[in-house]
Amino acid sequence: MRRFARLLPRALLAPLVLLVLVASSCRQVPPLPAEALTDLATLDQFRETFNADVGRPRLLVLLSPT
Repeated sequence: MRRFARLLPRALLAPLVLLVLVASSCRQVPPLPAEALTDLATLDQFRETFNADVGRPRLLVLLSPT
């Protein structure tokens, strides 16, 4: 009986953590403005855009279809 009593809090912890994660991911986020994303066609266009924002955090995402 004591062993069951010790395991019960652990057994309840995993579903509780899962519930908190699911509930926190259900918030609504406003959409990004259209100028937030830039479609770059050439390397020079990328270089100019990247260098224009010196001192600001930037995110570069490279996606490959393979």
